[in-house]
Amino acid sequence: MPPVQSWRDVFNSRDAMRNFMRASLIPGQGTSISANKVISNMRAVGLGYNRSQMLADVRFSRGLDKYQTALTNADPNQIVPKAWMQEVPYALSQKVQYRFKLTVFDDETGEMQTMTRARATNNWYTKSEAEEEIVQDMMGVLQQYGLRLLGATLTEVWVAPGKNISR
Repeated sequence: MPPVQSWRDVFNSRDAMRNFMRASLIPGQGTSISANKVISNMRAVGLGYNRSQMLADVRFSRGLDKYQTALTNADPNQIVPKAWMQEVPYALSQKVQYRFKLTVFDDETGEMQTMTRARATNNWYTKSEAEEEIVQDMMGVLQQYGLRLLGATLTEVWVAPGKNISR
């Protein structure tokens, strides 16, 4: 293996970036650092990081994506178990935040895109109820931009610290 020439050589893969993020997020420190702060810190040392990829890596490093596969494959009529909800170390605007991966089609370019969106609520939903809510919320907004919503998949559920939710 050739010697490391620069920081860019060290961080040349997503796995290396995830390891860097995991090492940077020491318990009790940096758990509420903003995305902009992470990006600006990295730019200061000459590194670049795609914002959406960095956010996914932060969720991975903090373990917030722990039940993503279970949520994606869950029965649509199943109430999301509390055990699958991740308590986040910062305040949410509501008790629960449902996070989704949306698949959209751009009529103008003919391309499919994926995007991540969240919906905060005080309600405890089934998987299908949560997905129906985000579809209703996003349909009009996406149409304004010439996008058609092809599907919404629940990927994560965050709960505010110390909040009790009930059905």
